[in-house]
Amino acid sequence: MPRPFFKIILLTALFQLPSVSSAPAAPVPVGRAFDMGEVLIPGPELRAKPLDSNPSRAVVRIKAVYPHGTAGFRYELVVIPMVPGPLNVADFLEPADGNPPAAPLPAILLEAEGVLPPGPPSLLADPLPLNPAPVGGYSKVLPWLALGWLLLGMGLLWSLRKKAAVTAEAEAPGPAPEDRLRLLVEGALERPLNVDEKAEIERLILIRERQRLNLAGAADPAVWQALRSDPASAPWLSTLESWLHRPAGPPPAEHDLRALLQSLRPVP
Repeated sequence: MPRPFFKIILLTALFQLPSVSSAPAAPVPVGRAFDMGEVLIPGPELRAKPLDSNPSRAVVRIKAVYPHGTAGFRYELVVIPMVPGPLNVADFLEPADGNPPAAPLPAILLEAEGVLPPGPPSLLADPLPLNPAPVGGYSKVLPWLALGWLLLGMGLLWSLRKKAAVTAEAEAPGPAPEDRLRLLVEGALERPLNVDEKAEIERLILIRERQRLNLAGAADPAVWQALRSDPASAPWLSTLESWLHRPAGPPPAEHDLRALLQSLRPVP
């Protein structure tokens, strides 16, 4: 790319930077801080003048300073106008080294407006009278609120009683495993048992024998192995296994079932 053309592009970009004389679109209220954003000011770095230089017109602060190549510096300014009317922010800036400026600073103009009415201070006008709502609005709603609270309390009481009944029913102790086992074996004396009832008998036998043999954490095969080695379970174990694990075989005889019932003595 030719150098003259490159210089033209660079100068065009510099001219598009924020202007030092740009003013806000609307007047700035007196006594309120106004953030002017980044403003490019050519020349050496500047600082805000002390407040005692001209405190009655405005207060100017510099939030941040950024060098902008050889074109100057970019400033983030905060301005608080003290009086209405036009204001040149550059009047409140000076070189950071304390020396007098070599050339007048470009104008940074804004317009300040007052928030109070013109003229000397005067007494405030009386406020407009209030128009309260007619009496009786709340008293009309109060019975409905009481009825709502009553219905809510009755519903809550019914819910708590239902929950307590369900909890009591769930916590009510059922028949012991040995009693349920006895009922199933007695039923087998009167009728053939189905598959689910036989599975329940096997489950109850395992529960009872785990407790009797102190095998609480043992698996089912280990419990059956212990039963085969226990003399107390030998009289009914073969009958039980043949009955439960051989569905096609003949049902146990009555004397075998009664022997099984006699073995269901309470576990100490």
